[in-house]
Amino acid sequence: MPFHTLPFALFFLVVFLAFLLAPQRARWIILLCASLVFFGALGVPALVFALVAVTVVSYVAGLLIGTTRATRPIWLWGGIAFNVFVLGAFKYMSAASLDRTGADGLLATVGVSYFTFQGISYLVDLYMGAQEPERHLGYFFLYMAFFAKVLQGPIERAGELLPQLRHRFDLDPDACREGALLFGWGLFKKVVVADRAGPLVDAVYGSVHSYQGIPLALATYLYAVQLYCDFSGYTDMALGIGRCFGIRLTQNFNNPYGARSIAEFWRRWHVSFSRWIFDYIFKPVQFALRGLGMAGSAIALIFTFLISGIWHGVGWTFVVWGLIHGIYMSCSIYSQPIRKAWRTRVWGRRLALSQTWAVFVTLHLVLLSFIFFRARSLSDALYVVSHLGSGIRGSRTLLLHSGLYNLLILGVGAAVVGWLDMVGRHRVETLLDRPIWLRWPSYYALASAIVLFAAEGHRTFIYFQF
Repeated sequence: MPFHTLPFALFFLVVFLAFLLAPQRARWIILLCASLVFFGALGVPALVFALVAVTVVSYVAGLLIGTTRATRPIWLWGGIAFNVFVLGAFKYMSAASLDRTGADGLLATVGVSYFTFQGISYLVDLYMGAQEPERHLGYFFLYMAFFAKVLQGPIERAGELLPQLRHRFDLDPDACREGALLFGWGLFKKVVVADRAGPLVDAVYGSVHSYQGIPLALATYLYAVQLYCDFSGYTDMALGIGRCFGIRLTQNFNNPYGARSIAEFWRRWHVSFSRWIFDYIFKPVQFALRGLGMAGSAIALIFTFLISGIWHGVGWTFVVWGLIHGIYMSCSIYSQPIRKAWRTRVWGRRLALSQTWAVFVTLHLVLLSFIFFRARSLSDALYVVSHLGSGIRGSRTLLLHSGLYNLLILGVGAAVVGWLDMVGRHRVETLLDRPIWLRWPSYYALASAIVLFAAEGHRTFIYFQF
């Protein structure tokens, strides 16, 4: 029941109506039951069992961490080990034999990464004293399973989400309008832009040896558009759903392709995941290697991003992708004085030119890594990298495959996203503060674009596989 389908729309209307009619003390029960129905609708009973098991184990381990002193480390590491075991069992044992782009493979693992990561962060925060144990199993279960974020994040911290689940809910028409606008904007990104870019990317990366030069470069650029609009579109829809229930989820994206360095890119891309890996992997490893100085930080960064690559999927392509970003980040530590001197010497006081160049370089470093992230195999990725700058073989085939109309709609849609969501206003919600003569034409334009220009068929969200 993905967000961009009619069954979900009907599901949401029923849940929201039941939520409004229920007494205040029972509303969390409505959300929890809805979340279990939503997750169970995937049709994979093992996933529901895993969610329940991870929730119960994390809840019990959390209580024991909060009430026992001598055995706190045992319960911490025991809870973490159980979460990692469940993640590994589903991600690598269940999915290893399935094609990573197949729907069956996606449904076999969807959501596991996100609720296990939340379980781990909850236990670590308890142990470090940053969080008090949640003694109400129902609220804790809802924290783990809330249907707006259970499939694809954001990865919420207990200290940020649990208090919101206890707040008194009063219907706020402005919050509902904001939620509806966010949902609509995310839907536009998904069905008009990402789903139109997807077939072109699949055509090239599904048979890279049939293409050379320009088609390979175009497919790589389009994959960046597809990945961003697909994932940030999901996040916008999740945030919009949360707003309707009085819940503010983490904003996962903040103009990532406008970043001026790789470090800044990771502060803007998949923010909840970036925070998670830096807080729970990088910082402990860096602390353990603190005696090595900058070398310890560089090793910690490479290790952290290797883990990130392994988390994203089975295959050397993901390992290389993680290693590339680890090297990027490590090199930035050592090269900072050189880069600063180079900027001063080349650009001088021309700050705008310096920043534009930094954005250009960062974007293309990210695009280079995306080749490995998207390619079906390491040999395919190396072929793309080595043939980006030569020839135009396959251009006519790709043009005939895509069609001028599709390319036109895709180009205009991507330009709108780039202007509003990346280059211009980072928060589309600001439209709500505009005069009525601007707001309502914008609402109609957005709704019309979704209805008229949505790609045919329903493509699943890319990050379901992670």
